[in-house]
Formats: sequence, C-alpha cells, structure tokens
Amino acid sequence: MPDWMRYHGVWGPGVRLLRNQPLRVKALVVSVLVLGLLGTMLAQLLAQAAASWHTASAAVAGVGHVRTLAVLERSVRDLARLTLMAEAGADSRTLDAAFEREASDMAAVQRLLADDVLTVPALAAQMQETLQRRNEVTARRKHAVAAAQPGMAGARTQAVHDYAQAVHTLRSAYVAHWTPSVDGDPGSRLLRDGLINPASDLTLRVAFLLESMLLHWPQAPGSGLSREVADRLVEARTVLAIARPQFQRARAVLPAQAALLDEQLLVIDRLLDATGAVARSRHGSGDMTLASYRQLGQLALNAGAHIDTLGLGEIEHRLVAREAELRRHLLAEWVGIGAGILITLYVLVCLYKVMVGGLKFLCAQVDELGRGNLSIRPTGHGRDEIGHALNTLGQAATKMSAMFEAVTQGVSAVSHASREVATGNAGLSGSSGDIRTAIGNVVGRTESFTDAMDQCGVAVERVSGHVGTMRIEAQRSRRTMAELQTRMRSLQGKSREIAQVVAMVEAVAYQTKLLALNASVEAARAGAAGKGFAVVAQEVRTLANRSEAAAQRIRRILDASIDEIEEGSRITERAGEHVGRTDREIEAVNLIVGEIVTMVRSGLGQSREVLLIARDVEGTVGGNARVVAQLSDASAELRDQGDSLKRSIQHFVLG
Repeated sequence: MPDWMRYHGVWGPGVRLLRNQPLRVKALVVSVLVLGLLGTMLAQLLAQAAASWHTASAAVAGVGHVRTLAVLERSVRDLARLTLMAEAGADSRTLDAAFEREASDMAAVQRLLADDVLTVPALAAQMQETLQRRNEVTARRKHAVAAAQPGMAGARTQAVHDYAQAVHTLRSAYVAHWTPSVDGDPGSRLLRDGLINPASDLTLRVAFLLESMLLHWPQAPGSGLSREVADRLVEARTVLAIARPQFQRARAVLPAQAALLDEQLLVIDRLLDATGAVARSRHGSGDMTLASYRQLGQLALNAGAHIDTLGLGEIEHRLVAREAELRRHLLAEWVGIGAGILITLYVLVCLYKVMVGGLKFLCAQVDELGRGNLSIRPTGHGRDEIGHALNTLGQAATKMSAMFEAVTQGVSAVSHASREVATGNAGLSGSSGDIRTAIGNVVGRTESFTDAMDQCGVAVERVSGHVGTMRIEAQRSRRTMAELQTRMRSLQGKSREIAQVVAMVEAVAYQTKLLALNASVEAARAGAAGKGFAVVAQEVRTLANRSEAAAQRIRRILDASIDEIEEGSRITERAGEHVGRTDREIEAVNLIVGEIVTMVRSGLGQSREVLLIARDVEGTVGGNARVVAQLSDASAELRDQGDSLKRSIQHFVLG
C-alpha cells in the first residue's frame, strides 16, 4: 500500500491537506465547494431558463414576423394583379401606390429578419433569392408598360408573379424556422398546421387562379377557358380538399371562431364554383361578368388573408399566454432558488458559528484543564458531537477533581502519619537510650554481684578451711555470719532491682512491638510509597519479639537466683543461730558449709550467665536503636515524599 494511503486510504491526501489548517480555512474550502456547485447548477438552470425564455420570446416575435411576411405577400399579390391590369390597359397610378406599399413592407421584412437571416443559412439563401426576384421586378418597372397580347402575360407581370412565388417560399422558410419555438404548445402547432400553412397555400393558389382568369377571361361566346385556367382551378380545388380536414381539426382549437371560419371557406368555395361555372358555360361567361368575378376573387383573397390572420392572432394569444406562464414559472423558480440559496447560506453560516463557537469554547476549557483548573464544569447546549464532548469533559473534570481531592487527602494523611511515626520514633529512640542506660546499670550491678559471689566463694572456702577453728572463733563467726546475712540481704535487694529492670525491658519490648504494629498499619495505608517502611517495621517487630523473649529468660533466671539467694539467706540465718552450738553440730556445719559452697558456686555461674544475657540484651537494644534510626530516616523520607507529592498537586484547582 502506498504511504499516502496507509491511514486513510483514498482520503489520505485530503486529510493531510486539511488537518493542519484552521477551522476558518476548512469552512472557506467547504463554502467555496458548495457555492461553486450551487453556482454551476444555477448557471445551468439560468442557461435553461434563458433558452426557454429566448424560445418563448422568439415564438412571440415570430408571430409578428410571419404577419409582416403575410402583409408583404399580400402586397406582392396586389402588385401582380395591378401589373396585370396595367398591361391590360388600366390606370397605372394605382400601380405606383402598390410599388410604394411593397417597398415599405419589404423594408419592414428586411429589418425584422436581419438577425435570423444572418444565423440561418436556408433563410439567408431564400432571402437572397427573393431580393433577386425583387430586383428583376424593379428593373422591369423602369421600362414603360407595354400592352400584352391577348391571353398572354407581359414580362413585368411574369416577374412580379415570380417575385410573389419567392415571397411565399420565403414565408414558408421562415415558418419552418419558426416551427420549433411554436410546436412546444400543441394548440399552436395545430393552428399552424391547420390554419396558417393551408391558408397561405390556398390563398396563393387562389391568387394564381384569379390572375389566370383575368388573363384568359372568355372574350367570345363558346370560347371556354384555357388549359392554364383549368389547371389552376384543379390545383386550387386540390389544395382546398387537402386543407379542409386540417381546417376541421383547427376548429376544435377555435370553437368561438368556427362559424367565421366556415364563412371564409364558403367565400373561397363560391369563387371556385364560379370559376367552374364559367369553365362549363358554352356561351361565354354566362351571368358572371369580369368585374363581378374580380370582386368575388378579391373577397376570396381577403377570406384567405382573414383565415391567416385569425390563425396568427390565436397563435399569438397562446404564445403570449405561454410566455406569461413561463415568466411566472421562471419567477417562481428563481424565487425558490433564491430562497434555497439564502437558506443554504443561512444553514452554512449557522453551522460555521456552531462549530467555531463550540470548538473555541471546547479548546478554552481544555486549555483551562491543561493549566490544572479542575473546577471547570462545561455543559453542551446541543446534542451534537461538540455538546457531547463538552458534557464528557465536564464529567471527566468532576471525576478528576474528586480523584485529586482524594489524593490530596491521602497525601495529607500520609504526611500526618509520617510525622506521627517520626514522633514515635523519637520517643522510641529516647526509650531505647533509657533501656541502654538501664541495661548498662544491670551489667554493672551484675558484675558487682559476680564479684560479690566470688568474694562469697572465697569466704566460704575460708569457712571450709578454718572450720576447725570455728569453735574458737565462734564469736567472730557469728559476726561474720551476721555480715554475710547483711550481704545476702543486699544481694536480695539487688536481685529485686534487676527484676525491676527486666520488667522495664519487657515493657519497652511490648511498646516497641506495638509501635512496629502501628508502623506496619500506616505503611499498608501508604501503599507503594510505604513499602520500605513496612520492611523496617517488620524488622523492628522481630527485634522487639527477641527482646521480649530475652527479657523473659532473664526474669526466669533472676527468679531462680532470687529464690536461691533467699534460700541462702535463710540458711545463713540458721547458721548464725547454730553458731553457738558449733561444738555440738560441727558435722552439720560442715554439711551446711558444703551446701553453701555449692550454692555460691551455682549462683556465681548463674550470675555470669545473667551477665552474658545482659550483654546480649545490650547488643539487642543497640540494634533496636539502629533500627529506630533507620525507621526515623524512612519516616523522614516518606514525609518528604508526601510533601513533594502535595506540592506537585498543589497547582490543581479543585471544584
């Protein structure tokens, strides 16, 4: 896979291009694309609307153009008829007026068809042909009117006739060009095919028939009509027969004008019937005179022109109505498009404001959170992604605030516990110093007790060595025994003091064990930060147990020694009592002295053992002191860590 498709596929280039741009640039890109698309669609709609409007306008304008061509066609037909009459010897002044009308109508046609002639090759060619025929007519006009031979048309009449045919062809060519813009309306198409085109063709055939009749009017009875007139009559009747069904279909579009249409067709039928009657007459023209026939022919031409005008008027009415309807439709369409564009722009602006405002507020809240402000409580005002993000951020800030508050409380608790442990360690250190002092006193007194036991042993040995002289020295022995009794009492008191020191050692060991237990509990509360402290507390508890066990051993030994010392004291008292009876109980004294020697030696061994135990206790207390020092260091380090953690979270603002 290419590198640019690794993460987003085909969307990779666009994502890389837009992700480093601010939201304003992204919104601008989206707006340009959307407005560009809307502009393209709007341009297409505008082009279609312009084409429709141009077609409708061209159709309405074409009605005037066709009407102008029809006027020119009638002018040229009148010009042909007057030219024919002038060649037959009539007054030529009306001919000059006809030429002036034709020139005016031709100028109007050229002015109206100028644009179409320039763009339509077929229309341009036919216009050129028409102008050429007109130039021939103009050239013929410069010559004097020569009388034509009977039954034959003159050169000027033939030229005008050709000119009329060219004008009719020009009109047909323009109608063909006009047809696409008209055929959008079925009624207009039916009127064009059923009235305008048939009426134009029929009027032209009637005009040709009238010219032929005027040229070949029977001059003598029984002469009949020429072949040309018969052909023109058949041609006119054929065109009328073809056009009549079309006229009938067009009547459905003009129900109000049906009677008028039938009346105009009746006039044309009368002309054709009159022509047929003249053709069937064997005795001249019968009751029909040339003047009456000319008048009837003019009525027929007017009827064809009236049919043409009627069709053009109805088509114009329909096209104007269609143009108005198209104008209303286009206006409504453009109003709808404009409203749609305004709504689209409004929605885009609202979307931009929602996104920009929401993202700015979200970024500001995230910046506040980044600066440690946990008191923010953003709330989204909508249900979109931005609102969901703001609500989620507020919930996260609430949870983080609660968590940091709990951490702060935990840090405070750890710091407080560390200070209490440090205080307890200080007290324990002082107690350990006192214990060491007491142990030192015990050791010293034990050494003194050992020395006393040594002296006692020496004295007993001396008693044993001088038992023979006891009788002599009885009095002295009694004083010696009294001194021994005093010393035994002193030893008994010292033994009790040793017992009190041992009891204090047990109490210290018990307090040390309680402090170690409390330290273990506080280390468990501190979690990972108090792990080392827990190890130290465990060692302290172990040393406390050892100290308690050693103290119990010392107590047992001391209890035994005290019992034995008390027993020795009692024996000494009995010895003092029996010194007076030394002579009688020498053997008993020897035994008692032997027992005293044994007891003194046993007490000496026990004293030495007590001395060793005391020294072990002194070493243990020194170890306890070192452990207490380590515990103090750990407590100080834990306190420092708690203070550092407290300073680390101090910049957070809790809500």
